[in-house]
Amino acid sequence: MYFLIARFEIRKDLASRSTLKTMATIFNQQCEVVVKKVTIRTNFGGNCIQTSSDLDATYDGHNGAGHQGQISENCLNENQVQLITAVIRQTACELNPDEIEPILDQPEDSSYKPREIKADTNYSGDDNA
Repeated sequence: MYFLIARFEIRKDLASRSTLKTMATIFNQQCEVVVKKVTIRTNFGGNCIQTSSDLDATYDGHNGAGHQGQISENCLNENQVQLITAVIRQTACELNPDEIEPILDQPEDSSYKPREIKADTNYSGDDNA
């Protein structure tokens, strides 16, 4: 892979191709070159390409490769209807606690903003209390 990247990136007719750029990105995320010797990184984290068919998919140690989403709804029993009030699409490696504020900011009509939030332990933390 290192040889192919080095060979093709110097050619003007190939250097701008998305497939070569993707191959170079995957190589740089997962490998390291020290004095022309390629070594595989032992830990390259979750924010890396998981598949060339979906370049935005990342990795989460709990759920695996792909995407995740955050959904908010007004789910009180006294509501006449239950509505989804906010949706956020994320890569798999993004942290749930970081999404509380964006979810709260999404509903533009203040009557849809929650008075109380119920969430699992993945959303806990001092900043969200």
